[in-house]
Parts: sequence; C-alpha cells; structure tokens
Amino acid sequence: MVSPQNERSQIDCGVRGWATVYRTKFDGWMMRRAQSAGTELLKGRVRRIRFENDLVETELDGGRKYRSQLLVGAFGASSKLFSQLAYERPECVMGVQAEFLMEEEEITRLIGNRLEFYFDPNYTKSGYVWIFPKKDGVSVGLVDEVRSKRKMERLWRFIRSHPIASQKLRKAKSRLFNGRSVHSALIPSRPLNRTFGDHCLLIGDAAGLVNPITCEGIYFALKSGEIASEALKRADQRSDFSSATFSWYEEKWKRLFFKELLLPSIQRLKIL
Repeated sequence: MVSPQNERSQIDCGVRGWATVYRTKFDGWMMRRAQSAGTELLKGRVRRIRFENDLVETELDGGRKYRSQLLVGAFGASSKLFSQLAYERPECVMGVQAEFLMEEEEITRLIGNRLEFYFDPNYTKSGYVWIFPKKDGVSVGLVDEVRSKRKMERLWRFIRSHPIASQKLRKAKSRLFNGRSVHSALIPSRPLNRTFGDHCLLIGDAAGLVNPITCEGIYFALKSGEIASEALKRADQRSDFSSATFSWYEEKWKRLFFKELLLPSIQRLKIL
C-alpha cells in the first residue's frame, strides 16, 4: 500500500496460496464446469422477463423464449432487468481498468508477487488505484464515485506520471480484450434491501453483495450462488417456489456476511 506521501507499507499474506487470473479465463473455466455438471449454455441477450401462471418466462434475442420455475439473477449491477423484476438498483461506485502486456522478468523485478494499492486524492478521492500483476501482464485501475469526472484522464495520468507507478509501468504495452484495452463497470457499494421474491433470487453483484471497502465481489458471488442452489433444492422438495420459501436464502447469506457488507463504503471514506 502506498500513501499520498508515497510512503509504502507491506502486508504479508503468509504461506496461503494466492493467484491472479484474467476474468475472461476465470469465467470460461466456470462455464465449462457448469456445462460438465449438466448445465445447458444458451448464448444471447435477455430482452424481457415475465411472470405468469407460477412460471418465469425469459425472452432472448431472436424471440427465443424459455420457461422455468425459478430465475436466478446474476446479471451484475448495470443491468436494465431490475425494473422488469421490480427490484431497486443497488447503489454503486465506478471501476475503470486498463490492461497491459509486460515481460515476465519485468513484472517479477518491479512488482513481484504483490497486489499494489495507491491511496492518493490526486487520482481518486473516494477509493484507490491498483496494480495487479499476472504472469505476462498487469491490470491497472481505479475506483471512484459514479458522478466523479475525468476518471479515464486521471487513470492515464497515474500510469504516466505517478513517481512510483510510472517507473514500473514505463515498458508496459496496451493489451486488448474484446477489442478494447480499457474497461469500466459499476460496482455495488451496499446490498439490496430485498434479494428474493416469488420464483426469483438475486445473487452476487445483482444483489449488491460486494465488500464496500475493497470492492471485491467474486467470493460473495460464488457463495451466494451456493446458497441459492440450496434454496432451490428446498423449494423443489416442497414444490413451493414462492417468496415464503426463498426468504430462507436471504436469511442464510445475511447470517454469513451481512455485517461485513455494512462496513462504511469507500464513498464515505474520503481521503483527506
């Protein structure tokens, strides 16, 4: 961690194993696991969701329609589906990240096995800037309030002129994912007041389940997915897919990590 005065502090994570991976590879691995367990993968954008006769009808591109007894919403925080499901949208911050290629020797020499966090109001007053190394590249990004201006400009200024980071990144070259080197996304800053309903559950970012300090959400997405699968088994056994049955889902995830999600968000931890 690097302070606004460029003072550095290091936290040792001990002997536990850690790894950084690209989301494209991680998500692909997750989809292959789901398919090997019997899941049918349908590609396309969801256009409309309708509840009728105790079923959920989901319409995809091209007019394809599918009906089921339960819809699990795992569509993130920026989806337009919230209104169709009669759920509120979560409060959010914005994350902006640039991808770079670097030689493995350079990464090892300049960054090593470290996740770097920079706290500096010159770049973001409501969060931090990060450098996350992989084997052959680095991800550099910042998180700030949605309405804050010039996020991209501030990110590039950090990359090019920060007295510490710019020296580490001077040989980095832009890397494209899906034709772009820079990506942005909304990140929830607090959980929704309600994450279940008749024939419907929300998990992960769609439910607002993200650590408000670190903005980390993968753990909560995976764990809430596990709890949702338990809730589905209970509903199937009872042949009851109403909100009365699925209230158990919300009770369970709240027992596990609700207190952690209620920490003051980065929106309220202003860097002085």
